[in-house]
Amino acid sequence: MIKNSGYLPHIWEKVFILFFTSIYLYFFNLTIPHGDALRISRQMDAGILMWNPNHLLLDPFGYYWHAFLQTSGLSITHLNSFELISGISTLISLLIFHKILVLIDVKRPLIRLMAIIGLFASKNFLSMAVSQYFFMLQMPFLLGSLYYAIRFYLDTKKSCDSSTSLYAMGLLMAIATGIEINNVITVFFTGIAMGLISTTEKPWDFNNSLKFWGASAVLGFSIFLSGYFSSETESGFITWLLAYQGQTASSLDNYYGTQINLQSILSSGATLLFHFLFGNFIETAGLGTVLKVMVLQQPLEFVPDLTKLIIAGLLMPLVGIGLLLLSIWAVRRVRTNFVIRLLVLWIASYLVFNFFWPYTSDLFWFQMLPFIWLLLIIQLGETNVYNDTTSSTSKFKRWKPGLIAICVVSLLVLNTRQTVMPLSLVDIKANHEKHQSLFQQGDLEIIPGWDNYKWMMQAKDETSKSINKLLLMNMALKAKENDQHISKLPQIVSSYLQTGKRVIVGRLYEHDRESNPWYGLADLGWSRSRIQDLLSNYCTRRITTIDDVAFDEVYNCE
Repeated sequence: MIKNSGYLPHIWEKVFILFFTSIYLYFFNLTIPHGDALRISRQMDAGILMWNPNHLLLDPFGYYWHAFLQTSGLSITHLNSFELISGISTLISLLIFHKILVLIDVKRPLIRLMAIIGLFASKNFLSMAVSQYFFMLQMPFLLGSLYYAIRFYLDTKKSCDSSTSLYAMGLLMAIATGIEINNVITVFFTGIAMGLISTTEKPWDFNNSLKFWGASAVLGFSIFLSGYFSSETESGFITWLLAYQGQTASSLDNYYGTQINLQSILSSGATLLFHFLFGNFIETAGLGTVLKVMVLQQPLEFVPDLTKLIIAGLLMPLVGIGLLLLSIWAVRRVRTNFVIRLLVLWIASYLVFNFFWPYTSDLFWFQMLPFIWLLLIIQLGETNVYNDTTSSTSKFKRWKPGLIAICVVSLLVLNTRQTVMPLSLVDIKANHEKHQSLFQQGDLEIIPGWDNYKWMMQAKDETSKSINKLLLMNMALKAKENDQHISKLPQIVSSYLQTGKRVIVGRLYEHDRESNPWYGLADLGWSRSRIQDLLSNYCTRRITTIDDVAFDEVYNCE
């Protein structure tokens, strides 16, 4: 039984959370821009407002947030304004998480702070906190919904009328779903959980579920219907809603989604297990990709960072075993305790989505981290939620705060080094200028795209030359009859060379540290070797190497 402690946290804890997080986010300001953030920035420059049903409220929020800052007299770039959204959302989320820890009666301040820092330091939460692609915007609504779910449970046990908590929970989840549509599965799962709180002899009180689902549906349907009428689609509402980016002609649904065949199902299952046990908490440095290509006997298309791989290899068994034991512990108690059941269902909803949409980006994984940390705190016997652990009477109790602090500090240091620093401590401006200096007016650049070398895709500035750019990944996804399909690459190169313009290719003839998008291209039938074969009738010469990216000029052989 949860003990109601009045929900009044110590003010110094809040001050510490705000101070620590703000200093960290300020110091580790990103220099490498996020690809999707650049896309939104380009659309804003063009005056285009996208109504994408996959994340309907995201682009408009960024658009109007930047407009608000400009109107307020703050001169700030699009990307910096997006980082502000992520940072502010992170601060609010951690404060709400702290409020939840107080609500479930985590008594010791040190344990509360370690849980908060541990959540912040977890790899995917940390990467989204500093990200210019501001999916962190949904987290305050998700945690606010969890807070009201626990409040409803507390009030119900005291026989208080708590319908307001259900309605608030539903409205917050509707907004979160408008920001990222995969939260709709969580609405379904948590609705079931709320129905299992019953003050009668019935095992399921449907009125509880109906109130939550009703509030979610009323606001959520209104949000998506408004987005549909604001978009320029000619498709029906349901077709538009289910299409990737609302574009019914897009082939990316099939590319990203799990196919109904044994190989695809096994691959999705392995991806799900790897990222749940390892990749969500720590930077695995491409170890998952290395293992996959070894099993499938594929060529290794990148140069691994051995130092990072060794660190990841040492940490992964510890993290994986810990999460596996926590999962077994929680599932065994899911029928007897509401809070554990709620957290397990919440996590399970994201696992269901990630199985059918096995895209390993952190933006589809970080949502479950607060709920995993809450389960861990409950398992350690630090709350009255489920107090059957023997640790409270063992010698471990004396050492517990110190051991947790060591684990949390290790997470923070290692994930900062492995994940954040490579995105922050890079001279992106110098790389961009070197890259621009390679070209003359009208040249053609061919690069793989869909990678983390964003200085090749940076928005144009006043000194940028007018060059044509083709992304191999985009070309591979086009229809075969399209003039820019990847199979037409030899003809495209020939037509440019005939006009006297140069053709410069990046990342094709030399391996670098980035694995993307080579395995995606291979899945589409266009491996690196096959693309090289397309250009085998031409000669090449190395121009330069920027960072570790090699650039070659393709020309007609004499």
